[in-house]
Amino acid sequence: MARRRLALDEQIKGHDAHLDTLAATLAPKMVQAHGIGTGTAAEMLILAGDNPELICSEAAFAKPCGACPIPALSAAD
Repeated sequence: MARRRLALDEQIKGHDAHLDTLAATLAPKMVQAHGIGTGTAAEMLILAGDNPELICSEAAFAKPCGACPIPALSAAD
């Protein structure tokens, strides 16, 4: 089990390095932005894909990210 864990750890490190390279190649400004890591940049690239024009506003981006506020009724409604 220990050998398998070490092998998987090496495999994860290899995949992480490959993802770093891909994200830096496809979105260098995004990866360099403060607070944006490789994982976040990769998720944003997956979301927007080759159609960044589909994300025309913060709200349009927040919806597929699951970050948009959930409408709630107030006690007055």
